[in-house]
Amino acid sequence: MVSVLTFRAHNHEGNTDLINAEKAKCVMKNTAKQNYNLPSQMFAPNMIPLSNESKQLIPKEDSTKRCLRCVSSNIYPKISKNDDIVLEGTK
Repeated sequence: MVSVLTFRAHNHEGNTDLINAEKAKCVMKNTAKQNYNLPSQMFAPNMIPLSNESKQLIPKEDSTKRCLRCVSSNIYPKISKNDDIVLEGTK
């Protein structure tokens, strides 16, 4: 059995509010990966230019900031337990 995919031209407009909301979330996450700013410093400037419709498509402020904290915490190296810490000159 052979499956054939047929692609057709789209004839509808894109949802600009959804696109703008997704772009803002992407910018916030990329900013969180690249620097150590506070989540509020990443969240507020990206929300200002959005329309009210786009703002409604972004999760609540607390949830978004929590997500940004998680993204930025992945910058720091992970230490699984205290035994993995080696102080120079102690052994």
